[in-house]
Parts: sequence; C-alpha cells; structure tokens
Amino acid sequence: MAAMLGAYSRFLTNWRYTSQMATAGALWFTGDLISQKFVDRKDATPIERLADGKQSKLELVQRGSDDLERWRAYGVDWKRVLTMTSFGVFFAGPMYTFWYRLLDVKIVGFFEQMMKKRIQATTTMNVSPTNMKWKIAITKVIADMIIFDPPFLCFFFLSTHMLSGLTLQSGIEQMKRDVLPTYAVDVAVWTPVQLANFRWVPVLYQPVVVNSVNVGWNAYLSFVKHRDPAFDTQ
Repeated sequence: MAAMLGAYSRFLTNWRYTSQMATAGALWFTGDLISQKFVDRKDATPIERLADGKQSKLELVQRGSDDLERWRAYGVDWKRVLTMTSFGVFFAGPMYTFWYRLLDVKIVGFFEQMMKKRIQATTTMNVSPTNMKWKIAITKVIADMIIFDPPFLCFFFLSTHMLSGLTLQSGIEQMKRDVLPTYAVDVAVWTPVQLANFRWVPVLYQPVVVNSVNVGWNAYLSFVKHRDPAFDTQ
C-alpha cells in the first residue's frame, strides 16, 4: 500500500496536469454510473430542453430512440457517461489543478507579505502559526465559493449540454433554472470539505481530495443535469 501511494505521489508530482486529468476522468465516470444506477428515475426518458422565454415553459422534445439504443448497454446510457467523463478529463481536472495552485500561490503569498510587514513594524508576534493556517484556509474557502464555483457551475451546465449534442439555447435555459439551487447545495456541501482540505491537505493532493468527494457530488450534478422536468411535476 505504501509503495502504491508513493508511486501515485510521484505521478502527481512529475505529471501534475496529466495525473489530475486521469484521476478526474475516472471519478466523473464513476459518479455518472452511480447517478444512473442509484439516483436517476428509471422511467425518465432522455430529452432536449427548449424554452419559450416569455412564458418560461419548457418544451420537451424526445430524441430519436434509435440513437439512444445504439449507446445503451447493461442499463447504462454510455453516451451520457462519455460526456461526463470527457468533462472531467478535459475541463474539471485541469481547472481544479490550476485553481488550487493559484489559490496557494496568491493567498499564501499575501499572508506571508502581511506577516513580513508586521514583523518589521513590531518586535513581537501575536499571531500563532495555527491561527495563521486557519486564516489562510478560511480565505481560500471564501475565494473558492465566490470566485471559482459560480462560473464553474455555469460552465458545467453549458458545456455538458453542448457535448451531449443539444443546443446552446436550451443549455442556457437549463442553466438559468438549475444553477442557483445547485449553487446553494454546493455551498452547504463543499464549505466544510474545502475548509478541511485547505487546512490540512498539501496543495499537491487538494485536487485529489476534491475529485474523491466528487464521486458523490458528480452523481448529484449528473442527476440535476439529466433529470426530466416532466416527471418532476407528476
């Protein structure tokens, strides 16, 4: 076990983006399978969402059944799995890696400069290293929730919608409907996770922690992305 963790650590260190892309792809793949098998409604039919902007009503257009059948095997929509896995590999993995590295450089650098100024201004230090670590972690969480998460969720809804072969217009309508409720759940779930992540986990492993928790979170996002509003109102 120790040898495997050591090898994975070297993989993360030597191939920072490649390793996180592979990890994210595997975890988004798993998350969508969980969503399809255990979360989604079994009788829901995959549809494209269109909208009448004035009435704010969704017009449901069923996709061709022949196209669906080509991608279905063992009760799984593999086209949907491919879409979600592709998002994990090409978007989520690199974005998480870049963002957490940027957070560490900018925020830790800011607090280090602040401490240097305080040292120069006084001969005593009233801030303990533990308190400073908590301040850094809390600042990172606030930045993550305000700067990163809202645009990331908007990008998730639009990109996965278009990767599924659907229209930009229907993707925008879905984003308008789902992004704020999803963001509220995001804040409730990720605030404690990220606080622990930023406080105790080295920056190299922070995307791994996020992607690990993402197995369950991705199942939820996949459910929100693919749920059928017609069935939700019945």
